[in-house]
Amino acid sequence: MNFSEVPEVKENKLLTKKRILLFLLGLFVILVLLAGVLAAQYIHSALYEPVSSSNETVKFTITKGEGTRNIAEELEKQHLIKSSLVFIGYLKYSNRKISVQVGDYAIHRNSTMIQIIDKFAKGDVITTKITIPEGWTDQQIEDYLVKKGITTQADFKSALKKDYGFDFLKKSPDGSLQGFLYPDTYILSSKPTAEEAIFKMLAEFQKKADPEIRAKMGAEQLSYYQVLTLSSIVEREVQTKADKKAVAGIFLNRLSIDMNLDSCATVQYVLGTNKKILSDQDIAVDSPYNTYLNKGLPPGPIANPGMDSIEAVLNPAKTDYFYFFTGKDGKTYFSKTAEEHEAKKAKYL
Repeated sequence: MNFSEVPEVKENKLLTKKRILLFLLGLFVILVLLAGVLAAQYIHSALYEPVSSSNETVKFTITKGEGTRNIAEELEKQHLIKSSLVFIGYLKYSNRKISVQVGDYAIHRNSTMIQIIDKFAKGDVITTKITIPEGWTDQQIEDYLVKKGITTQADFKSALKKDYGFDFLKKSPDGSLQGFLYPDTYILSSKPTAEEAIFKMLAEFQKKADPEIRAKMGAEQLSYYQVLTLSSIVEREVQTKADKKAVAGIFLNRLSIDMNLDSCATVQYVLGTNKKILSDQDIAVDSPYNTYLNKGLPPGPIANPGMDSIEAVLNPAKTDYFYFFTGKDGKTYFSKTAEEHEAKKAKYL
């Protein structure tokens, strides 16, 4: 005999189903929330907790054209971050734009992902520091950069012939950069080249020397390139600001009466030596740069002068001196006549 279910039994079954559904729904919500909490904890951990406690420094290289995904995956591969997905997601959804500079980065293994991202954002690449002293020739700069492993002799010589686009270089009649490579301390990239070093020196010349020369040249009847040439001689002759102004004045006095400059620095440049006392044979060396044999200025700068020497030529001391020399005591002695000059040399040399 079939009996229909009584209404009370039907109602109980419906209530039971509802309870089960509500329970399952509640459980699902709890699981979703728990998953969200765990995901949030994981993301927070990935962002703000380092992968390692080691303070070891790792060199991480970013190459030209490398995308964010490749960078993230390589970071994870090298165990510098916990998750490449978190790295990519953070950059995508944090509205933080970073322009990754190509180069080598020094990353500590105990760095957090945020610290690594900050390093990339700042372009905090490993750099190379170079210091170019005042009065160095292009050859000395070449030797220095080769010794530091920045370039080779062939690459440096090739770089000297490139076009760097600076207007003042048109002043050089033969395209030589000597005189324009501004002496200073420079920070180069982690993988520097001769071109980068030269460009930075030329850019600094444009910033510091070029405006001064353009503003004041002509006061002593010197062209732009002649100012630079005489400045290079002054640079190699004496050291102090006062002496440079005095010596610049002496050379200008000599030029004004068509008297030979008789600069030891120009002969030393030809001989490739820094010997203090030159012999008669030394000063007889045949070269257009030898100012003992040739009147006027040499064809071009004999070195790369600093700002003190350039300013000395642009603002020389006005004196009646025509002679000078540096004594054994390091002091510079000035004279008005040849007789006075020889007497002082006998006493102080």
